[in-house]
Order: sequence, then C-alpha cells, then structure tokens
Amino acid sequence: MDSQDPRDTSASVAREIDRELAEVEAAIALVRSGAAAEVSVTNLRFGEEMLRQIHERGGDRGVRLDPIPLPEDIGCDLRVRRSDG
Repeated sequence: MDSQDPRDTSASVAREIDRELAEVEAAIALVRSGAAAEVSVTNLRFGEEMLRQIHERGGDRGVRLDPIPLPEDIGCDLRVRRSDG
C-alpha cells in the first residue's frame, strides 16, 4: 500500500499556492505599471481562493481580475486588466 505523509501533501499544496500567487502578483504588477494593458495567467488550480485573498488585502486596486473557469472545476485562468476607474 502506498501511503503519503499528509504533511508532504500540505507542503506541496502550500508551495503550489505560493507559486501561483507569485505569478498572479507579477501579472498585477505588470498591468499596474502600464507595461501591459492585459495579462493572462493560465491553469491556476487555486485561482478562486487567491482572488479572495488578493481582494481582501487590497492587492487588486487599479486592476480588474476576471477568472475564467476551466472545465470540470479543475481551476481557472485569470485575466488581469487595467480598471477603468
């Protein structure tokens, strides 16, 4: 029987969330700086949870974050755009 240590799974999920969060924050910074009008970050497993966290911290000021759900509820793509206000 192949059993995996739950701490390994938790650590792996935490690393994946950190990696995805860094990608989204980089996309936000790029759009906010004016270097790009829009950036897409794709295949985010934890995109919806990150959106909530980013919004709670105010990290989405000046940009619009549009999640695009992936089939079979496996995550989302995320479009980052300048906001109009």
